[in-house]
Amino acid sequence: PPPRGGGGGGLARNAPIINLVRKLQGILSSIERMPVYSHTLPGGGNALDVIKRPLKVQLRRAPGEEELLDLTGKSLKMEPIATVDMLEGLLASKVEPQWHDRERQDHHFVRELLQREAQDRPLVLEYTGTDFDEAGLIYYIGSNGGTKPWVNPGMLGLVSVSISDGKVMPYGEPYDPLSRDADPKNCHSKDRPNSWFAVDLGVWVVPTKYTLRHARGYGKSAVREWQLQGSKDGRAWTVLRSHAADDAMVDPGSTHTWEVSPPEDAEGWRHLRVLQTGQNAAGKHYLSLSGFEVYGRVTKVTTDRPGRETMRLDAASRSQARREMHKMVVGARVVRGMDWKWDMQDGEQGGVGTVEGEVADGWIDVRWDHGESNRYRIGAQDSYDLRLVSKPDSEDEDEEDEEDEDEGDAVHSSVQCDGCELFPVVGARLKCAVCKDYDVCSSCYASGVHAEHPHPFYRISRPSGPKRMLPIRDSADADDYCAPLRHAAPREHQ
Repeated sequence: PPPRGGGGGGLARNAPIINLVRKLQGILSSIERMPVYSHTLPGGGNALDVIKRPLKVQLRRAPGEEELLDLTGKSLKMEPIATVDMLEGLLASKVEPQWHDRERQDHHFVRELLQREAQDRPLVLEYTGTDFDEAGLIYYIGSNGGTKPWVNPGMLGLVSVSISDGKVMPYGEPYDPLSRDADPKNCHSKDRPNSWFAVDLGVWVVPTKYTLRHARGYGKSAVREWQLQGSKDGRAWTVLRSHAADDAMVDPGSTHTWEVSPPEDAEGWRHLRVLQTGQNAAGKHYLSLSGFEVYGRVTKVTTDRPGRETMRLDAASRSQARREMHKMVVGARVVRGMDWKWDMQDGEQGGVGTVEGEVADGWIDVRWDHGESNRYRIGAQDSYDLRLVSKPDSEDEDEEDEEDEDEGDAVHSSVQCDGCELFPVVGARLKCAVCKDYDVCSSCYASGVHAEHPHPFYRISRPSGPKRMLPIRDSADADDYCAPLRHAAPREHQ
């Protein structure tokens, strides 16, 4: 208030505003008198450049800490002017276990479904009338039974997604067909007939409706001819609904929901697959989807990680393919194998060809019955494009090549053993059929050198002599495969 009496008004000398201004003046004066140091950074530049460069820090979990995820050795980039609170928040989001990081049997939706299964009360998920609502099975799994914000379950292993292209799509990720982002993903398969995507739900469902969303990136190329299929084991498929000349989806991002009337099956199906059976709206064969949802009655759930059985079967098939490599000899008859990616080079699915050369660096030459020929992977890139149909009539699987009486004295003058470095190799020479320029002597082969790699070897008794492919060795049973060689081992290495 202005002072009473006297002349004109004004603020008192001790008014609060005056005191505040004086304090601000004092603070500014102190700042101006602070010394400023400028150091030259390595490589030149001013010290102030430090605040322009991201900092890279290395993470280490504290000794005795067991609750947080162990990211020891991982690095993290951060802005130099970030606050400690911001850094703590970022670290918390990375190291504090999320619900989907825990064991599957601890997930809320798994516990709920197990309880319902024990009480014979299947979970019924009904379509609300709005595409990609929050009432479908994919949303239910990705939101932990509706208790957490939704995450893409295919990205985090809550379900397992597989595609006809293998592990890599030309555009997008294999889990993008499950996306619920506001904008559709740009994802599609290769332009091949019978393209598909499948999902191991980890639960059994009797579907009543399902929803698809067309992806973006290739304009009006939505599906027109396709099937929704179900499977209990991921191998034998049942058609749940077929579509022909279905133009329900047109523009990128367009969606539609269809009713499903599956065959009578109280248990339902664990695996669902969308198989494109004809051309899309653009007259091509690539499958272009960026959204999938399903509704119906959920009957039971597995506590095993989805996709584990598929991985086991794939590993068993791959192991069998490795063991058949030594039978891929000239004259052997072959068809498409598990990793075939060469479209119609064999003429048609089921086309048969004849091996025309030996396996070299994991590749082999084949001439197809329709006349074309090419090279295919038999171990290269850990891939197997071919599967054996039959061996040449003249070959006896149990027949051993004649042993050369002078094999122990044979000298391979230009070959060095990549195991013990013996040079030159004396006796039998063993050459890897997959790795380029990898040879071992018979002693190293018998002791299991290179057995950790599931590669077959050629046995070459004499320089420029014939070679015979030996069966695959496993590191655990290398001795079984190597026994026939021991009698031909050269003298002890010095």
